[in-house]
Amino acid sequence: MATGLLGFNPYGEGVALDISSKPTQGYIQQEQRAQAKREALDKYFMDYEKTLNSAGMRQQDQNIFLDKLGQAKQYYLQNRDKILNPAKYGAEFQSEYNARLRDTQNSINQSKQLAANGKVIANALADARKRNQTVPKEVTDAIYNNELSMADPNHKAFDPIYFDAYDKHDPFKYQQGIYSRIKPSESAPIRIEDPKTHEVYYKTVNDISKNSFNEIQNVVSSELQKDRGLLDNVRDIAKDQSKLNQLGQIYTSFSGKKMNPNSLQDIATAYTLALKPEAQTKYTTPKEDAEYARLQKLYDSMSLARFKKKIGVGDGDVQDPVDNYLQQSRSGITFGGEEGKDVEKVNLPTKITDEFKESSKQRQSPVIGRGLGSNTYYNIKFQDPKLAGGKTDVIDWTKTTPIPEIQLRGLVTNHVFPSKGKIAITEGKGKAKFNNLPPTGKF
Repeated sequence: MATGLLGFNPYGEGVALDISSKPTQGYIQQEQRAQAKREALDKYFMDYEKTLNSAGMRQQDQNIFLDKLGQAKQYYLQNRDKILNPAKYGAEFQSEYNARLRDTQNSINQSKQLAANGKVIANALADARKRNQTVPKEVTDAIYNNELSMADPNHKAFDPIYFDAYDKHDPFKYQQGIYSRIKPSESAPIRIEDPKTHEVYYKTVNDISKNSFNEIQNVVSSELQKDRGLLDNVRDIAKDQSKLNQLGQIYTSFSGKKMNPNSLQDIATAYTLALKPEAQTKYTTPKEDAEYARLQKLYDSMSLARFKKKIGVGDGDVQDPVDNYLQQSRSGITFGGEEGKDVEKVNLPTKITDEFKESSKQRQSPVIGRGLGSNTYYNIKFQDPKLAGGKTDVIDWTKTTPIPEIQLRGLVTNHVFPSKGKIAITEGKGKAKFNNLPPTGKF
């Protein structure tokens, strides 16, 4: 009768098992170790499940956690023996269960990261609102998709590093920036004399010249490339026909060209022209010495050029008869004064000097002189000998007044060269007034 490894026939009736034999003892110990291992593994899985905590997850992702954890537990309960005994059933069931646990943990980590990013994005949005900035539509759309539940098919995580916002268009700030680069032009000076005080001052107008049109276009083109607030504003204008009509008129008035309503460049240029600063009018008096002297010189040179053209003498013509006449009228007699200016008397006929009498009651003809250093002509007044320290041959600069060269030349032309034609006079001091200058003072 075969007894096998146990040394007895287990099917034999009335036979007692000998569990003290080495093979039996080995088998029992092996089973005990396997059981202990399964219990340890079971405890490990139970403990691991307890570590899966949804704290810190976004509220909209909580259901994902609960669903995945529930499915993992259910799978474990259904396949517990197979999961705990991979040697017998293979590693497939245990691997699947581990994968489900890892997936649940990944969902927790992903949701926590989304929550952290959400705080950063919320702060960025609040800062943009505080700064009155615009957040591009593509960014707001991305933020919306980021806030969806991870289970939503439209969900897509948005990295805060790609958050973007830019300044809204500020017309005043834009105007200041543009026209600080476009320099205004100064008009020709207009000489004005106060009829009561006889004080002479110059009027100039500073304005953006129409010759600056191409420069303005170039600056606007550059701004459109980098100023998204301006671009938004121009696009809004392009949708408003009333505004387009108004800007079209401004564009044509300044450039002489027709604005293309389909061109953002043209619309932006017209909008910029509409923000052009108003012309600035300035009145300069003798108190502003340097500026006054500059304008006086500019005015005299422009007026003199026109005068020479009127009498048929070119700027480079050394045979100017008026220049020759005034040069020949030099007397060689000089006077001094408190300001230390040497002035040479000019011998002119009374028909010229009488034009500078301040009233009909003035008997003596005025004395006309020319500054040796400045070449400025003066209607000279001398000190009153009745006053302390007064000398009759010393100039009183508080009463002496300059004579515009153009005025003196006009008188010389009228009285010495009558064949050249009379020149009516409306500007100057005394009863002589130059008429030959345009009322507007433009040349």
